Amino acid sequence: MTDLMTGKAVVGDGNSSIVITKYLAGIPSGVALDTSLLSGVSVVRAGHVVLLKDGKYYAAGVTGAAYSAFGDKTPVGVLNADVLVNGGELAPVMTIGQVRAAASPYTISEEVKKALPRIEFIQSLT
Repeated sequence: MTDLMTGKAVVGDGNSSIVITKYLAGIPSGVALDTSLLSGVSVVRAGHVVLLKDGKYYAAGVTGAAYSAFGDKTPVGVLNADVLVNGGELAPVMTIGQVRAAASPYTISEEVKKALPRIEFIQSLT
């Protein structure tokens, strides 16, 4: 769908607007997001884990319905909004807050929870 006021594409999967339940802090002005660890997606959904290595931000890779091992990259937060893979916009990253895990685009493992201690992952959709 296109926003008639801005002319930009508007994306959403129904959960994007409810996955972030409490935003307390994030990376000011957003980040340039490298999506090379993902394949076959045109949109990186809100709630997706963001990694950092050598000053470069990456959307975490995915295997099946879960995030792949982080390898040499460090988790820094989650996306606060959907981002088009080829959209060219900066990605908003939340670093402190609350995420509704049941609405996340992929399964939130104990590894993700441990790596992001300033983000609380709650289970309920209510």
